Amino acid sequence: MPQKIKLKESKNNHSYQNRRIKKTKEQTKHLPKLQTVKPSLIKKTPAGKIWQKISPYLRKSDMIKNADLTTIITLCTEIEIYQRAYQNIQENDIQQPIFQYLQDSSGKIIKRVYVGEKKNPAVNTMDSAVGKIRGLCNDLGLTPESRAKLISLASDDEEDGPDIKDMLTGDNDF
Repeated sequence: MPQKIKLKESKNNHSYQNRRIKKTKEQTKHLPKLQTVKPSLIKKTPAGKIWQKISPYLRKSDMIKNADLTTIITLCTEIEIYQRAYQNIQENDIQQPIFQYLQDSSGKIIKRVYVGEKKNPAVNTMDSAVGKIRGLCNDLGLTPESRAKLISLASDDEEDGPDIKDMLTGDNDF
């Protein structure tokens, strides 16, 4: 099994792991840290409450910067969508009954016939939100695998490739 990639400098890390972490921090230190003020777009929404919960954690990271703001706002709104879909499923169940109504010539319903079940549309909404949340978390380095990929980008073994600083500032043509 390969050695676990470390995310923080430590005397217990291998020297190459600490070099990678330092290089990543050095190449992104010029970027402003994530703002502390809740973005106005989500200020009075459930997504704004989610921002309040996750932004202090994100600000602790040396990897998350204000350049990631749109991605973080999108993450907060997708979490809100997930929560609303989940609430709908709790209230209306996963499956919903389908009925056919038989009417007389005056339009009065004379019989209701059960014909089966259909999936609550909130299930699809929730499923879609989960996929987007997973992708956004990967983009932000919030999963172990994505953090490992970010750190490997800073590997000092890749002398021929562009620096992370160049990729983030657009100073390099790819």
